[in-house]
Amino acid sequence: MKNNVNICVSPEAKVDRYLDKFSPITLEEMKSFELLDRVEIKYLIELDKLFELLDELPKFYKILKIGKYRKTDYRTIYFDTPDFKMYKEHHNGRLNRYKIRVRKYMNSGLSFIEIKFKDNKEKTFKKRIQIPENFYKLEGGIKKFIQEKSPFETKDLSPVLFNNYTRITLVSKKNVERVTIDINLEFFNKAINKTIKLPNLAIIEIKQEKFSKNSDIVKLMREKSIRSNGLSKYCIGAGLIYDGLKTNNFKEKLMIINKLNSGSK
Repeated sequence: MKNNVNICVSPEAKVDRYLDKFSPITLEEMKSFELLDRVEIKYLIELDKLFELLDELPKFYKILKIGKYRKTDYRTIYFDTPDFKMYKEHHNGRLNRYKIRVRKYMNSGLSFIEIKFKDNKEKTFKKRIQIPENFYKLEGGIKKFIQEKSPFETKDLSPVLFNNYTRITLVSKKNVERVTIDINLEFFNKAINKTIKLPNLAIIEIKQEKFSKNSDIVKLMREKSIRSNGLSKYCIGAGLIYDGLKTNNFKEKLMIINKLNSGSK
């Protein structure tokens, strides 16, 4: 007689099984897909939907593989002014806006200071320089970079939000297109002793030179009735962490996040 054994596979292990189906691409091969100046399309989905997508995407995309890793752990530190000027400009829908952050690639230990600028044509431009590991003080070359590439003075900036997540990076087999999939999302700020975890969610971001409906993943999203959802990890995280921030224009997104993360339908 066979025993009925219920084997529970963790979401992380399940993701890994799907990632093994992708052909790999190296970091060197991916340089032509860097797309620092680009248009971005974002989607917010629950993990069950992600598994459906990962089952079909290997036909159209390769996966970035660095050493033995097919996914990479990230830590991001977002900087803002005491009155959250960058957050408020995004919340109020202002274009020609900035975002300043430090991003650390946990697998390699490399860190960068990055400035993102979104213009009034909805195109995103990113500038970055490498910085010493764990060197997050806005001094020296970092100070010069920020003051040359943005309208902000470093004396007015401080770290306001920390964000950990795991990223999967896909590259189209036929188009100049990258797709990033972020899972294991966590936001925190130790200064106010608050942490928010979103284990049931994935953020998918499509990066293109200009918007193309011929994108295989865009077609797949349309077939599955998954709608794009413009969102910012910084704004969503800040809205969840800080009780006093105005979130009126993010209310619908925050409701979706709470619903999907709880696993409700």
